[in-house]
Amino acid sequence: MPIPTLTDEGHLPPGRYRATASEVYDVFVRPWPESNPRHDLWREWQDATGMLTDVVDVAMAWLSGSFLSPKAEPGDVDCVYVIPTPGIEALAGRGRRVFDLFAWNRLRAETGLRVDAFVLPWPLIPGVDRKPQDSVYHQDRGYWDDLWQRRRSGPKDSPPRPEDALPRRGYVEVVLDGAV
Repeated sequence: MPIPTLTDEGHLPPGRYRATASEVYDVFVRPWPESNPRHDLWREWQDATGMLTDVVDVAMAWLSGSFLSPKAEPGDVDCVYVIPTPGIEALAGRGRRVFDLFAWNRLRAETGLRVDAFVLPWPLIPGVDRKPQDSVYHQDRGYWDDLWQRRRSGPKDSPPRPEDALPRRGYVEVVLDGAV
């Protein structure tokens, strides 16, 4: 399904929309002149993604925030990388250090890349039975899905309002490892 048209308020309709990186570029970067910060942000997201995929298989990235809006100059790209847990468990040395930059949201502070990066470990649960050991994954996945669909009603520093808890925008899922 292609990336849907933005709502009158300038956001994707609520939901998660699967797209390729090229489709995200075509909708949220290409329309702006090369001098627009979106082009630099996109390159920084690609650099960050490359850093992570060099050390671990990444199934997908969930993109959200003002980058997925018509805002002329978003400040960053918000991203959650969904990573199968077997790859995470095998990390050591440099791979573990790179992974930790993402897992502890230190990427921006330590590299200067304007990507607010987070990690969602994915245990690759093949069945539909709910098991206690899978509850953290389900909780975290629900947290990110809920958060990425929220939108503030007021300025960034304003107190939250009840309507801020409602799903009022969508986000994009970019498949990175085609095997998943």
